[in-house]
Amino acid sequence: MNHRKELDRHPRMAIFSHPNVKLRSSQYESEESQFHNDYAREEEAMRKVLGLLFIVAILVSLVPLSTAIADGPERLGDMSPVPTPVAGGPQALTFTDDVKTALGLSSGAVSSLSFGTSDPDCYNVMSSSIAGFPTQGSSFLAMGTGLTSSITLANTSGSTSYQCAGLNNSQGNDMVQMNIVLNVPSGANFLKFDWKFFSEEFPEFVGTSFNDAFLVETPNSTFTISGNTITAPKNIAFDSAGNLITVNSTGVYGMNAGNASGTTYDGASTTFATTYSFSPGTAQVNLTFSVMDLGDSIYDTMIFLDNLSFGTSDASATATPKPPVTLPVPGVSAGGMGIMALLLAGVAYLAIRRKSTRTQ
Repeated sequence: MNHRKELDRHPRMAIFSHPNVKLRSSQYESEESQFHNDYAREEEAMRKVLGLLFIVAILVSLVPLSTAIADGPERLGDMSPVPTPVAGGPQALTFTDDVKTALGLSSGAVSSLSFGTSDPDCYNVMSSSIAGFPTQGSSFLAMGTGLTSSITLANTSGSTSYQCAGLNNSQGNDMVQMNIVLNVPSGANFLKFDWKFFSEEFPEFVGTSFNDAFLVETPNSTFTISGNTITAPKNIAFDSAGNLITVNSTGVYGMNAGNASGTTYDGASTTFATTYSFSPGTAQVNLTFSVMDLGDSIYDTMIFLDNLSFGTSDASATATPKPPVTLPVPGVSAGGMGIMALLLAGVAYLAIRRKSTRTQ
């Protein structure tokens, strides 16, 4: 067939057979190929950058928050002034009887009660209604690593602090401790008490070395400290998750700002009732209550105690104390969070570029 006649019959073929069209088509194919090559190189470079950022983010995020801020101004604490002794406080001769009454105990129920060398400014009987306490009667016991006179101050500082004199733990940091030997009433086979845990360490120092804690041990105190971990095989008080009562465990599972309303503290647990069972016929129960700072002696932690009483039950309520559990929570530094944000931004960028390319 004559080629000229075929073109006349099919004018579109003539258009695409024109030399200029072929040249433009070739240029377009070349440009498109160059674009895809450039995009592939850019995408590969972005993947390498994102991969590097991901590795750095993981490494940085594993560094506890305390590493970056332990020595910074955040840990200086808003130090409370040394108080002037007040009549009727822990220095008074009647204080032991006041503690018995505050806890709901009769005089005959207590064989002995002592705070040892604990700083008397860091424990006291409170006679006003604060954060759901007292849970019985008209008073309760407060003890902790800061001034009891600071408890009801307005929460205008996130770092209320006082370094208690006297007793310290093995780290050399604040500790207040009460030992009480109770005479068990005839027929009783369990005791219970109410408590609430407050701390200025919450929430910014949860998961760090500043793992302030509250323990109740029987028949004696044998706890040990290693870094920010407490081991207390004779502890009988646990939070709702079965963990030791510390900033790093209870701070994750059971503390919030609302529970601390009416106090100077940034966070508190709910009110717990701990029950401890023992064999019928037991004559005495020896309890050691300890509140302590870990990591340093600033940022106050406080415990409210009330309603310590005995009872009789056919069933064993919590006869066997749960084994101690420690839950170190890795802190995420601001740098790690920033790199994570860059990583997510990069992923979003790649997704947008890919979508844009497909629509071209």
